[in-house]
Amino acid sequence: SGYPAPMADRRRQGSVRGGLPILVTAMLLLTGCSYGARQGTAVGFDQSATVGTTPDGSFETDPDVRIVTLDNGLTVYLRHNETPGRNAELRLVVNAGSVDEAPDQVGAAHFLEHMMFNGTTTWPGNALIDQLREFGMEFGADVNAYTSYDETVFELDVPTEPGGADSDAPIGIGLDILSEWLSAATLDAVEVDAEVGVVLDEWRGDQSFSGRLGDAVANVYLAQSAYDDHSPIGTADAIQSMTSQKLRAFYDRWYRPDNAAVVVVGDFDVDDVEQLVRTEFEGLTPRADAPTRADRALQPLDQPSAVVFTDPDTSVAEVELTLPQPWKGATTLPQLRTAVVDDLAFEMIVNRLSDDVSRGQAPFSEAYRSDNGMVRDLDAPSVVLTTQPDEADAAIDALLIEFERADRFGFNAGEFQRAMNTFRSDVVARYDARDSISDLDYAEQYVQHFLVGSPLLEPFTQRTVLTDLYDSITTDDVGAAFSDRYHSSGSHLLVVAPDTLADTLPTVQALVDRLAARSSLVIEPREDTAAVEGELMARPDPVPESSADGMTDDPYSFIDPTLLTFPNGARVVLNPTDIAADSVVLAASSPGGLSLVPDADVPEALRAVEVVTSSGLGTLDPVQLDTLLSAGSVEVYPALEATTESFSGTSTTHDVETMLQVIATYLQQPRFDQAALDSTIDSWRPYVDDPNGDPDLAVFAKYSELRYAGEPRYAAMPTAADLDALDLATVERVWRDRFSSPGDWVFAISGDFDLDEMTDLVRRYIGSLPTNSRPPEVARDIQPPPPDGIADADVRVGTGQKATLTRLYEAPIDLADLGGELVLADIVSGVISNRLTDRVREALGSSYSPYGSASVYTDPDLLVETYVEATGDPDQIDELTRVLNAELVDLSANGPTSSEFDDAKAAVEQSYDLFDDDTLTQLLIAAVIDDAALDEFIRRRDTLAETDLADVRLALERSLPVDHYIQLRLLPG
Repeated sequence: SGYPAPMADRRRQGSVRGGLPILVTAMLLLTGCSYGARQGTAVGFDQSATVGTTPDGSFETDPDVRIVTLDNGLTVYLRHNETPGRNAELRLVVNAGSVDEAPDQVGAAHFLEHMMFNGTTTWPGNALIDQLREFGMEFGADVNAYTSYDETVFELDVPTEPGGADSDAPIGIGLDILSEWLSAATLDAVEVDAEVGVVLDEWRGDQSFSGRLGDAVANVYLAQSAYDDHSPIGTADAIQSMTSQKLRAFYDRWYRPDNAAVVVVGDFDVDDVEQLVRTEFEGLTPRADAPTRADRALQPLDQPSAVVFTDPDTSVAEVELTLPQPWKGATTLPQLRTAVVDDLAFEMIVNRLSDDVSRGQAPFSEAYRSDNGMVRDLDAPSVVLTTQPDEADAAIDALLIEFERADRFGFNAGEFQRAMNTFRSDVVARYDARDSISDLDYAEQYVQHFLVGSPLLEPFTQRTVLTDLYDSITTDDVGAAFSDRYHSSGSHLLVVAPDTLADTLPTVQALVDRLAARSSLVIEPREDTAAVEGELMARPDPVPESSADGMTDDPYSFIDPTLLTFPNGARVVLNPTDIAADSVVLAASSPGGLSLVPDADVPEALRAVEVVTSSGLGTLDPVQLDTLLSAGSVEVYPALEATTESFSGTSTTHDVETMLQVIATYLQQPRFDQAALDSTIDSWRPYVDDPNGDPDLAVFAKYSELRYAGEPRYAAMPTAADLDALDLATVERVWRDRFSSPGDWVFAISGDFDLDEMTDLVRRYIGSLPTNSRPPEVARDIQPPPPDGIADADVRVGTGQKATLTRLYEAPIDLADLGGELVLADIVSGVISNRLTDRVREALGSSYSPYGSASVYTDPDLLVETYVEATGDPDQIDELTRVLNAELVDLSANGPTSSEFDDAKAAVEQSYDLFDDDTLTQLLIAAVIDDAALDEFIRRRDTLAETDLADVRLALERSLPVDHYIQLRLLPG
């Protein structure tokens, strides 16, 4: 859409790789994915009667995970799991992060993480990466790590042979690698010097708007504590002065068995793997005396404070109110109950503010929950409002008023039930999906159990604990708990805005004064939210299909589709699978899209989805719709693209009917609310007024200009004139034209469902859709040809110290061998990424994550598009361009080496073992249009086996034309 990420996603959250906001929800707590439980007791709650807890209120551990502590203190988590199967997730968890650095070791924790991939005793230099690539693993995707303030975690994803494991198998070698990471890193001085440029480039990426904002937030919560001045990424000076000796000191002090855990989850025999773990790890001993941890206590956060943060690289304003407290654990039922009650309060406050947006009654365009709990000892939930810069002051008032209202009057029964419905539906969905919890999910749970003691409950116990807990909570409980937090936490107000408004925003003292004066505000209680009964629409009578045909004579793993064709022209593919329990995925597509929209209506067409999806559905306004859907797990996303209109959707198995009702209502009874259009205009206004305020959007706009030669359907953002002239009647006309007749729609549904039951539902909600006399449509080819020769542009916007180089190539493909083209694109992607990693990142030593990706498109044109990206020092952008160009020219002229080909092919083979229902729905839509698509997909492993080095050399020569591409270089303005 051109929107930058919201504030919560742009903030570092204490992790070098960038963490998601830590939302303190019951589900995250019980699955070990959050730090943020609060201290407290449950008034009137009898914990002794709860299943799955011990008399002291702690939780029983899932018996299906084996937890072993070796004599040297290493903690080991083992679990057999067959989702996805033939695979294992491995973790080495070191309970040390940047907070544990000595004063002369700033940046060492993260730099050491990098060095683990640069040599161990058995695998010196880059031999480790070469070893892992032999198993089909890709650096960055399957081989990764992260460093936070508090811990360092290394991640491996390796293939397994079902039922067994030995030291020569990938899982055995993977454990050997974890063992050497813990005990045998070489930390060669030459390799350290070579890695400085790579780490420095990662640091440069952290000096963007999001990094600067992260620093401002950290200064509030971490000042005068052990965390202060110990950001995981470090400083430029610290990185440039890093030495092998500093790294060795940190490594020997903290990388020790009694400060680490090994996690192994996957398709293997647990006894066999336990023996492998013992063989690899039992002989390890500490290399230094046991360390003493620094006092991690934070400064008191019980007094109100404010921060005004202005920056040149943002076009919008955001205001955030946080209620921080010290984190006291997540290991007992009373703590869990307190966390759930707090979560319900913040959920209801955000619902209130979001409802105001939906009704057109707000000086802001978005409200959402975030969290500033960037370290273990900090519990800091917040609410954020996004607004136009000139309405920041009004948004501040709205945020303060809503918190004060909740304190004075609590919450009403209707909004409590709405929030509780969401929480309860999550519990049901997670329990129903218990048989398809992935290796990755389990591994992350065990990491958090080791680090912070997060509970590990088996699914039935988890459901029972939460159901009983929710039954115990009342509306008054939530109001009282929120008031306690509101008065015991210092309210911390953050205002973010473009730097051009620095002189017009309230001062810090003025904001603190407003916080102090909240009690004098005149505020009325919210009206009770009316309950929404029934369903979105009445159940239509079924209309039988005209025909039902199997689509393959030889059912393949997870692929045995049935095609139903209805009298109204709609075609529906049904494909039951057990890939993910209690999960159903839907995709739908119709030809035409923006290409058939008249030129005069294009501005409205580009905003139509935003308007309609914010308007409600049928007889329900957006608030009523959200209230109705809160009791289930349904997500539906319409899209209006260049040559298609489409839907994508997900639901639990028992919510499929609701998902189909939503789609049917979008097609028959869409709503068009002026408030939704006004909100859409408001959300785009800051970017239109300041197109260069967001560097990423500026690059996208330049690319659109170069590639699409002014074709308005590919515009990155509206013009000011377009925005001012947006008209609701035109939005409605466009929508009804594009999303009306089902005659040329293809629907594909794949997932955990009964075929007969689903057939009945699609007969009712798709077969019954009224049609019109319009014949099936064919999209126009509106895509201009790519520019001749080389289109090269520097985009100088924003601040910071990072440059980004991107290239885009286009080349025609052979439709007669589409399956072969898809396989070649997958191999080409791996070859380019590996080459750039090895030559640009490692050889040049100044680019953190160069990569390439090749994608095949059949609509509107038959082509393969190859995208290449590398980052670096702006002062060295010409050298980066030269080196990257030399490697791409070499790949085009000479192709990959045999080892590069083998590595990329092995990674593709590994990826072809994995299926998901989302991929299958897209495949099945393609198969309705092109009979060969299904067979090509089914035999893609055979096609891969038949693809040789010569094929890939030809593909690279075609995919990387040396004299025909678009190149953009983003440089600080």
